[in-house]
Amino acid sequence: MARVLVIDATQADRDLATRHLQSAQHHVETAVDAKTGLAALERLSPDVVVLESNVPGLTCPQFIQRIRTHEHTTHAYVIVVSSRPGVAELTAAIAAGGDDFMRKPLVREELLVRVGALERIRGWAAKVFAPHPDPDSPPMSTIPRLVAWQKSDRSIAEDIEQLVGQPLQTRTSTEKLPPRTLGAQMPLTMTSEQTEVRLTVGIDAATIPKLAEICLGDPAATEDMMRDLMRELTNTAGGAFMRAAAHEKVILTCGLPSDLNAEAFAGEAKAAARQQFVIETADGAIHITFELEVLAKALQRVNVKQLTEGMVVARDLHTQAGALLVPAGTRLTASLIERMGRLLSPQVTFDVAGG
Repeated sequence: MARVLVIDATQADRDLATRHLQSAQHHVETAVDAKTGLAALERLSPDVVVLESNVPGLTCPQFIQRIRTHEHTTHAYVIVVSSRPGVAELTAAIAAGGDDFMRKPLVREELLVRVGALERIRGWAAKVFAPHPDPDSPPMSTIPRLVAWQKSDRSIAEDIEQLVGQPLQTRTSTEKLPPRTLGAQMPLTMTSEQTEVRLTVGIDAATIPKLAEICLGDPAATEDMMRDLMRELTNTAGGAFMRAAAHEKVILTCGLPSDLNAEAFAGEAKAAARQQFVIETADGAIHITFELEVLAKALQRVNVKQLTEGMVVARDLHTQAGALLVPAGTRLTASLIERMGRLLSPQVTFDVAGG
């Protein structure tokens, strides 16, 4: 609902505009000339001004200039109406700061659509002028308020139990991991908030042969085999967290796990939220450390040639014919990037969360 000021010397035209606007629940006030119009500007601070081009007391351009210099109505959306608008008249009104024009008599549907343009402009301005997140500052995120975040240890433990085939228990932890820790890390991206949940998983040297025997059937498994197992553990944990978040209508996109060592558990000083916990067997024979951090992940503007595997598309991407090519939230693979290169012009740019 908008506050609308209708300024017109003809009562029938004022009444017609008022009926049209009030039928759409807009708040309407009217004025008959420049003097009463300026007084109404001061009192109402309208969102929209419907201004008859021959308003008594001032020319139409003069009145618009007064609107634009009025401290309470700097951003009012001005629609000029006229019975027979000429090119010179319309040009002068727009040059003075008018936004739109209509012919009399006013048609309800047209008037309401033009008044509704104000909301589209405000929505566009909010996106364009919204402050971009500082990559070095903690993001404002809904994720730490989720039940999925607060109970992530249990949801992850339930999926890891299926992988190792043994019951597991959880406990919070702040302990540092020893230098011989094997680990993996994976990003979970929420492009709508320009946020990333960074999941890190690690096992110490004592756990390596025991986990290798349970999961791989060989306590002397090679380091490459163990790194593959760590990436699988990370994938499993990330999937558990994503499913739990999805129950609360929060959609995350899973990244590719990468190998890490103990230093990766140092934690990010700029994280908006951080938690570390251990999932282990009752006898402590299997001891797996998990860390979750919420970090800012600013979008990048790239073209097709700049795409790399692992990037996440922030918004729906369409072909030139209008067909949906890549839905928002898709993490790019090499084959998808190759397909995009065939179907999109190299000059096309779009927003992604970096891989």
